[in-house]
Amino acid sequence: MTRGFSWMVSLAILWLSLTAGAVAQTPNTLKIGDSRPELNFTLLDGRPGPNWDDLKGQVVVIDFWATWCAPCVKSFQTFNELELKFRGQPIRFFSIAYEPREKVSGFLTKHPLRTTVGIDNDLATFKSFRAWGVPSVYIFDRKGTVISAILAGDLTPEVMSEAVAGRIPEVEQNTGWNDPKGAEEYFRSTLNSNEPTKTVPKDQH
Repeated sequence: MTRGFSWMVSLAILWLSLTAGAVAQTPNTLKIGDSRPELNFTLLDGRPGPNWDDLKGQVVVIDFWATWCAPCVKSFQTFNELELKFRGQPIRFFSIAYEPREKVSGFLTKHPLRTTVGIDNDLATFKSFRAWGVPSVYIFDRKGTVISAILAGDLTPEVMSEAVAGRIPEVEQNTGWNDPKGAEEYFRSTLNSNEPTKTVPKDQH
């Protein structure tokens, strides 16, 4: 093997190694510092959902959930308490579901939620946020930059106070769901079903 050829092989191996490392480190969801993805949902009452211009200057918390997700329902109490605690401050809470409006409305009569509830348009917002590991929560600062992508169980008054103060909360970040295609297929399989569905296993995050 000539020296020149050996050098080319080494360079190729290095490039492949760096490329593989970059792919392996790519998160399966949004991360701190990312810009805001497009919003594409309607409100529970049928009105169009807000765009980012409507939310300018506010801290925005967006929660993705489903009626079949037990941890999602468990987190309702947290969101209800936070919505009351931070009422009057420059912060908006949205809870986005993807299931039929009638199903979500009926579900919420038994499980009240004080946040602004939205119905995604054909999973468009779930896709743009890569929010397949429900309940996923994203916090945006007043400039529209992600300052936290966490699981709902990690959302606390302290985390929200840091966000309102313009700081990045010190909290473990969500790495996202490792099979977006499979998750979307699963979500779509529940759309026309009135039967209770099983929660997607947690160990696939």
